[in-house]
Amino acid sequence: LIYPGLKSYVDMPMAKDDAAALAQEPTIEKSDLGKESVEGHPTVKKKVVMTFADGKKQESTVWEATDLKNFPVRMQITENGQNVVTTYSDVQFTKLDAKQFEAPTGFERYDNPQKMMMEKMMGNAPKANK
Repeated sequence: LIYPGLKSYVDMPMAKDDAAALAQEPTIEKSDLGKESVEGHPTVKKKVVMTFADGKKQESTVWEATDLKNFPVRMQITENGQNVVTTYSDVQFTKLDAKQFEAPTGFERYDNPQKMMMEKMMGNAPKANK
């Protein structure tokens, strides 16, 4: 997590259980719901149901752009009664430079956000007169 205003970042490795869960591929079922245009791209709207190893299911609606190798230009997921819609624009299939994944030069590294916030708050606290 990078905090530009604080010139700091938090290095938080993924927990082993979370990494192991991600390593297990979910079962994915897709069914076509129709065709629509999204962000100027012809898409196939699909219902997607992912079933994870622990039996949990995640249902979403995905718009796959046929002119972008079926890239999902829009996704709608309902979580805790809230609809979350993500729409992508200016999609490019280019190789990213590895430097984009490095922490910015001159930023201070922290192990957790709480420690960073405490140190930053204490650093900004007014000094007591003796």
